[in-house]
Amino acid sequence: MCLKKLFATGGALELSKCCWYTLNWKFDAKGTAHTMRVSDMPSSIELTSGNGLLHKAQIPRMDPDEAVRTLGCYIAPNGSSKKQVEVLLQRPNISNALCRAQQS
Repeated sequence: MCLKKLFATGGALELSKCCWYTLNWKFDAKGTAHTMRVSDMPSSIELTSGNGLLHKAQIPRMDPDEAVRTLGCYIAPNGSSKKQVEVLLQRPNISNALCRAQQS
């Protein structure tokens, strides 16, 4: 329903850039909460785009620890910055600065 409203007002989602998360919790024997993975609770979402009402695109579901690039940085719902650090360390100016800082 929302997607049709976006289309009607001139906006649209770029479905190839879309993904979604479900944040549900499971508790281990000690009572510690952990976010459930896709394999713990499978489900799917399909959307149509624009006038293509007959063609449905399945939107990928991500695990809570999987980061997606949004507004220039990698964000994961569980708060992990692992992917962002990996990306930054691939940049020569960042990794060189870290090496120099460690040598000081």
